[in-house]
Amino acid sequence: MDNFQIDPQNNKLNVTGWFASYDSRGRDQYHYIILLDQNNHEIARQRVNTTARPDVANVYRYLYGAGNSGFSASFDLSNPALRSALSSGSKLTVIFRNSAAADGNSNYSDHWFNQQGVLQN
Repeated sequence: MDNFQIDPQNNKLNVTGWFASYDSRGRDQYHYIILLDQNNHEIARQRVNTTARPDVANVYRYLYGAGNSGFSASFDLSNPALRSALSSGSKLTVIFRNSAAADGNSNYSDHWFNQQGVLQN
């Protein structure tokens, strides 16, 4: 994960980074960033497009999907579940999901990033 910060001017939680894996093969049509609270309850989900990451491809040139492994999501802090988790001091877990299903709920491969505390911009 490259960035996990609140942007107070835009009232958003910004999440950026990259992820690539051989487990994604055949499941890389749709991509989601999912936020979980510290009790592992889903509090937000956003479908994202992957972006070019030549830096990752340069280091992991043989890793499936490395060249197009970047992601970026902005979650609106007016989301009641997200706002509640943040106000209670909950650390959040970010999941990057590759899925063959448009809704992201079947035939998927997940990567769980370490729990994150939130930093203010």
